[in-house]
Amino acid sequence: AVLALALAAAAGFFYGRSLSERMKTLIAAANRMGLGELSTPVADPAKPGWMNRDEVASLSEELDRMRESFGQAIDRLRKR
Repeated sequence: AVLALALAAAAGFFYGRSLSERMKTLIAAANRMGLGELSTPVADPAKPGWMNRDEVASLSEELDRMRESFGQAIDRLRKR
């Protein structure tokens, strides 16, 4: 039981750390967009795969769509 608890704690620690790093990357991307820097795509740093198809990956995709939409809106405004 102690071994199972230790393994579960280690797995939770590493998963939490990975999730934290992914969120920090998305926060940095949102901050860049807030400052008007729209040239860098938003990318989830997790390796692609079925294990990483989660809410963070969806958020990353939506942030990138938003970045592209902002860029297009700015281009339209500049053409007026």
